[in-house]
Parts: sequence; structure tokens; C-alpha cells
Amino acid sequence: MTNRFKHQIAENSSFFQGHIGQSFSQGSPKGNFSFKVRTLYEDPAKKGEFNPLKLEKDLTKLINTYVRLRQTEGGNFELVEQDKLRVKAIKLVDSEDEDQGISGEYELYPDSAICTKDDCSQYFAISKGKKCGHDSKTNFDQVTFLAFCDDCGWLLPLHYMTNLEHNCPKCKAQKALLKLRWDSKDDLGTYKLQCVKCGEYTQLYFFPCRHFDATHDELRSGLPPKRFRGVPARAGTVVHPKVISLPEFVRPGGGSTGTIPPDAREVTDAFHELFPDRNETSLYRSEFKIALLNNDEFCKSDKVIQICSELGLELQNKNDWKFFDFLNIIEIILTDAFSRIKRVNDASLVKKSYPLDCIAEALNNVKEIEPDEEDLQGSYLLLLNRDWGGDSSSSSLPHSRPASYSSWLRSYGLSEIQHKPNVRIVQALIGLIEGSTRREPMLFRPIFVGKSKDPTVFVRNFFTEGILFQLDSDKLVKWIDKNRNCIDPNIQISNERGSEAAYEDLLRNERCKEAIETLLHTYSHMIIQQSTINTGLDVQSLSEIINAKSRLIFIYSTSSINVGGLESTFHHHLEDWFARIQDLAANCPQDPACIKDEGGSCNACCYVPEFVCQRFNLNLDRSTLIGGGTFVFGYLT
Repeated sequence: MTNRFKHQIAENSSFFQGHIGQSFSQGSPKGNFSFKVRTLYEDPAKKGEFNPLKLEKDLTKLINTYVRLRQTEGGNFELVEQDKLRVKAIKLVDSEDEDQGISGEYELYPDSAICTKDDCSQYFAISKGKKCGHDSKTNFDQVTFLAFCDDCGWLLPLHYMTNLEHNCPKCKAQKALLKLRWDSKDDLGTYKLQCVKCGEYTQLYFFPCRHFDATHDELRSGLPPKRFRGVPARAGTVVHPKVISLPEFVRPGGGSTGTIPPDAREVTDAFHELFPDRNETSLYRSEFKIALLNNDEFCKSDKVIQICSELGLELQNKNDWKFFDFLNIIEIILTDAFSRIKRVNDASLVKKSYPLDCIAEALNNVKEIEPDEEDLQGSYLLLLNRDWGGDSSSSSLPHSRPASYSSWLRSYGLSEIQHKPNVRIVQALIGLIEGSTRREPMLFRPIFVGKSKDPTVFVRNFFTEGILFQLDSDKLVKWIDKNRNCIDPNIQISNERGSEAAYEDLLRNERCKEAIETLLHTYSHMIIQQSTINTGLDVQSLSEIINAKSRLIFIYSTSSINVGGLESTFHHHLEDWFARIQDLAANCPQDPACIKDEGGSCNACCYVPEFVCQRFNLNLDRSTLIGGGTFVFGYLT
């Protein structure tokens, strides 16, 4: 990633180990130094593989959701303006011999060191050279600690926020604390300063952070001042990538070269032309569906009646439609109307014959709902779970399955399991998290690149296989009901409109939603943990996407060598796989300490590497599955 020395990163780790701001150590002819990724290059040739209009709109909304959360603590961070976000496909290279075979640049970081000539130890900025008179190109030792504020995420070289280069408290000499000494370079507690005038030592001292960056006139937080602390400039210490993975099903006969299916882009183009100030993700919200189907004008439209007739749908049974039946109607209306508008002189005549005003009204009903990561991933998962008209490349029935497969599914609380062989995962690096990934709200900031400081999202995609698990709404409702005393004794559960409607009602209760998310997340980790025996994939070669609103868990391979292990396990080892899942859920090696003292999750049963887990190993509890802990009744019992 530089013209002189190479730093290679595996493709599947490109965002996690090679994002902008990532620190790493690497040897050079002059020794071992710490560096930071400065820029990532774009690959224009890959632009056609993505649907940039949809991504720009969706990701702008998501980024601003995270920025607003950070603003709640008083920072004056600006939102990303609509149509300003740039989506760039990251340049990935196969070998160093390839023309321009680099994907980005890195720089020496931190830009600070001490002179080691004749025990000098004077601190200096490497880019500016030594001030002690010795040769700046030799005999120096890089200082690899930085000052960091946990409350506002400010990360600075030591001399900015410590007493380094300040006045000597002994002899009062101005800016005389210039020598930095340590007993152990890796132990900040041994660091001390020495005055260049009197030679007296004093302890390295960190100043309080007031969360205001005067250079950029930026208030980073409204919280009270807090003392900086020293952190090492190592990968994953302070700056973390915020990556969202979006699964897309590649339809047979299209997308074999990696291009987006034409009809998906067609829907996007139509939607944003007809409703330029709205977010396409709103089409996949249950609130939008309810608002539109409750509109008599929409349901009585000649176009809607015609489309329902063609699709074999009965309007009087509209509340029983699957979501995709409803979505088919919307997509047909949008693409057909847009196609006709492009071919006529008077667009208003076309618009009158389509219920576009009804759609606009329903979109207005949900425009104030801020989309989150779950909404965005959920819309992609719903499309992944879609019935593509008898497509044989997606399997919902295993070759070797129990005699009563539907009963077997119900015993594990599942309504369906599908193997998806043609999945493209679009990974988007939407920004950086400063400090702990477990902090609420997380200290998120967008990525700005170039001289014009354009807000930018970097994307990559790869093809893989995965397995989609959907939990049963009826059993979920019953599980909540049985655990109502430990979730919320005041919840009201009604099955008058069916279990799916009752489940949607429960999701509006924050405690119920949190319980369901914990159940889904724990179930997902059990699935991953027990997949290795039959799939041939280790835990680090898998990843997850979970979505409470659609009751979906999606497990997919991130391995660059895909040997079809998930497909084989789905078709031939499903019973054995789930028997092991239930056994691990019931018998953690660390029990009873795990279930009683650790909240039902630990390294022996639930935890997976953080780059595998969608939620950094938070919200895990085996008692959701087997009971006996926080949750009295288990989903699998």
C-alpha cells in the first residue's frame, strides 16, 4: 500500500484490517515501525456491479442515523447531505506484479519519536526532523502511544495533551520538558519526562479533554471534561470500521458476470424518479404495507384490481397476503408507470391511471421513521427470502430430511430453512467507530476523502452460499407469553388478527423486541458454533445477519475457497446439526457458572470472533433457548 514497501491484506479482511485510519506494525530496512492507512483507491471498472443510486440513498439515511445518535451527547457533527454521498468500489489486486498493483496508501503513524543518539531521548516530530542537532534520518525510536478521550473520541499525539514540551516544574524553564524516557517502551506507566535545562525528572501527565477542536471549530461532545488516557497505536485499539453486509440473491440467467440484476435496478430507477425525496427502504416496512392496504382508493384502483387478477390474488383476502405478494404489486406499478412515462409527452395522464398518489401518501406515513441498520439489512433479507417463481437454484427442502419435516421444523421453532447458493454479499464500509464498539451511543463518524472532503462509502462484493432460517411467529408469540413475567408483565397479546400480526405488535414493545433479538442472536451463534463438523468451515470463515422484524437468521461463508460445505450440511446433516445445537445450548462446559453467573453466555458456548459476530458478542443468553436463567422458559424446550 505504498510505493516503497508493501503491506498485504487478505481480500475478506480488506475492510477490517485495511480501512482508513487502521494502524498496523511492519518491518522496514530501518526497523519495525507503526503505520496508518491513509487512502483507499477506487476501482471504476467495478462500478457496474453495484446499484449506486439505491446504496447512496439507503446508506445516507443510515449514516445520518448514527450521526444523530452521536449528536445526542452535544457534538456539532454535521449530517451528510442527500446526493452528496459517494459510493466507491474499493480496488483489490491479485498480486504485486499487476499494473498499479496497490489498493491504497499508508503513512508512518504516530509521527513522533525520540532521538537515540548518545542517549539524547529528545522528543520530535518525524516529519519535521530533530531539534537536538543530531541526524534526523538515523538513530531514533518511534513513540507508539497516543492520547485518547473516551467521551469524544479525540485521538492525538502525546505532546498535544500531556505535559510533554511544557514548562519544567522544577526550574521553571519554558518548554523544557523535551526528553522522553522509559524503562519499557510498551509500558506507559514507566514513561517520564526530563528537563533539558536542569535535568530533573517529572511524571508524564495527561490533561483533561474539553471536547472542543479549535482547529476545525468543532465541538466533539457536550459532556463534562475528562482526562485523556494513553493508548497504543495498534490495530483494533481505538479506531474500528463500521461495516454493513447486505445479501443479494442473483437470479438465474442474470448477474452471472457480477452485474446487478436488471429488474432490481429498474425498480430503484423507477422509485427514485417517481419519489425522489423518499427512501426505497420504506417499501419494505410493515407500516407502509398496512397504510397502503388500508387505503380504499388504492384497493379500488383499476390497476391494482388488474394486477391482482394477473397474479391470482384476491383483494378481499389482502390481510393474508405474503409480503412478497404485496411487494410484487408495488414493483409492477412502479416499473410499469415509469416505463410508460418515458414513452409519452404528457406524464400527468399516465400518473392519473396509476395509484401513485396513494403510494406517496403511505410513504409520507413512514417518512419520519428513522431507518436503522436492521431496517436496511432486513429489506435485503426479505428479498433474499423471496419466492422467485419456482427457481430450482434455491433449496427449501433438504434431500435427506425427517419423515415429518414440518413437525421437525416446529420442534426447533422454525417455519422454514432455505439453502441459497447464489448470493452476492455487498459489504459497505460506512464509517469509523472511535473507542469501544460496545459504547452507547457509539462514537461514529463518516469517512471524508479528497481535497473536497466528500463523504464516502467504500464497497466490495463477493459471491458465496448461505442458509436462511426463519423462526415461527406463532411459537415466538407463545414464548413471549410464557416469559411475560421476566420480560414485561403488562404486555398485551392478542391473536385475533393471527400470529404474524400479534408478533408485529410485540415488536413495538422495546422489552419484547430486546428479548427476541437476544433469542435470535443466541440461536445464530449456536448454529455457527456447531456448523464446523459437517461444513468443513471453521468459525472464522462464517458470518451472520439477524433480523427480528422478519424473524430471519442468515449464515453465510466468507471463505475465499467455497467448497459447498453449507449446501452439503443442509441436504444431508440437518438433523445431526440441530441435535448438537440443542445439546450445546443445554450443556455449556462452563455450567453452572455460565448460566447462573455469566448471563448465559461465555467463550465456551456463545462467543465467536468479533468480526464474525454482527453485534460484537452482545445480547447473548442461552436461557432464551433452554430456560433456567434470566428467561424461565426456553424456546427449544
